[in-house]
Amino acid sequence: MILKARFLETLRSEGWHVREMPMDRLPGALRQLLGEHPRVTAAGTYATEACRAAGLTPESQPQEDLPWGVVDATYGVAEPGSVAFQLGPEMPRWVLLVPQRLLVLLEAHRLVPDLEHLWTLAREQPDASWLLLHGPSVTADIEKVLVRGVHGPAELHLWWLR
Repeated sequence: MILKARFLETLRSEGWHVREMPMDRLPGALRQLLGEHPRVTAAGTYATEACRAAGLTPESQPQEDLPWGVVDATYGVAEPGSVAFQLGPEMPRWVLLVPQRLLVLLEAHRLVPDLEHLWTLAREQPDASWLLLHGPSVTADIEKVLVRGVHGPAELHLWWLR
């Protein structure tokens, strides 16, 4: 339990919107969150099935100004407080970077303690590519003006599925 609390608190401190979600309430919660945004994309089993159950038809190709992406996380990494995604046909890189807002679904049992543990698991699939998200996309220009969403989603949400 300490590992989970530390992980979720770190995400919150990095700008994530975190919510615990029972698996059986996922379609209704998605319908409530995304009902006004029919243009979404989804990647991963839970995300795709839940979007369809919520009455949404996910986009399958990158499109400009895509408001929401809904994705399954491969793992949550408690230290340093990141979410890991194994990239591939079911999880193309663009799904994680193009939408303005990203909703990440993480099954509770997929939390690992640290990067060393993650890389041990990743070695089981040596040809896989991985992407780690630590927080929303933030950058600053030469005048130190902070801009969100230039190199990825400006807003990140994580639903802890139990």
